[in-house]
Amino acid sequence: MSREKVVVVKVGGSLLSLSGLAERLQRLFAATDASKVLVVPGGGEVTGFVRDWDGVHSLATDVSHQLAIDSLGLTARLLASVLPDASLMTEKPTASSFQRVVILDIPCILASADCQESPQLPVGWHVTSDSIAAWIAIHWKVDELVLAKSVGAPEAISDPSKANDSNQAVDSAFGKFIPCLPPLFWCNLRGDPSILCAFEKSQDGSTLTSVRPQ
Repeated sequence: MSREKVVVVKVGGSLLSLSGLAERLQRLFAATDASKVLVVPGGGEVTGFVRDWDGVHSLATDVSHQLAIDSLGLTARLLASVLPDASLMTEKPTASSFQRVVILDIPCILASADCQESPQLPVGWHVTSDSIAAWIAIHWKVDELVLAKSVGAPEAISDPSKANDSNQAVDSAFGKFIPCLPPLFWCNLRGDPSILCAFEKSQDGSTLTSVRPQ
């Protein structure tokens, strides 16, 4: 019997106010051909409030980071409410413990014993749900990572420390995870949710290049 295909799907925060979001996500999930889908929610306007507070109150880096992480718990509950047959998960699921689509409660997931025993994420505004999704995909050894965004796929994604300019399509910490990432796909959810753009990794592991730009 073949092993079940497990995919992490990061849903960009800018998509949370998109009309017909649930139907579009269901089409995306079907396009992945995955047996199990683990959804990492973006923060959107909710995390934007935290950024505004930080600008006003000059919060300590670790405080603003944790508040931003906590905001993902709210958006996770939103997605769990609008997606039929999806469940909310607060710890790493086992192969037999969850249904096909699971929304990850990121504050609880990152505070769980399993994640505490893994190398920790960097702290700061340069780390968003992009990097959180990459981190989970790597440490949970899933088969693929899909970034669902409001825009088409970039031509390339690079590690800023090894490139002349930074890429704004993902957060600046994302490039550090490229060498260890599973196969990466990109979906412009405001376009055709069934179209996934694949990326190829460079030999030195520093760059991902799209092979079917949208």
